[in-house]
Amino acid sequence: MTRKKYIKVLMSLGAQRNEANRLAEYQRLQHGSYTDIRTDGWPSLHLFGLRCAVIAQKIVEKVTDAVMRCSTSMVDLGREIDTLSGIIDEATEGIEQNEEFDL
Repeated sequence: MTRKKYIKVLMSLGAQRNEANRLAEYQRLQHGSYTDIRTDGWPSLHLFGLRCAVIAQKIVEKVTDAVMRCSTSMVDLGREIDTLSGIIDEATEGIEQNEEFDL
């Protein structure tokens, strides 16, 4: 089935043109070709499944991006803590641990 025909089928089932294009792209990337979803008698279920798959893919992309940003932030935070620890060690080298300070 051609891409154009596949999009027309999706639109006949209620998908808007932009959504049909996104669903067609998802179908091509996942399966390599377009199949007529009307053949088994449950085309609306296939359309619903495609919509869910596209939404799930977007959620996975967003979560993956967020995890990558957090892990980078955690590494940066670890470096900052190490740096701060070094600064504190340098600043307290001459101070005996038994000394008391009145504040």
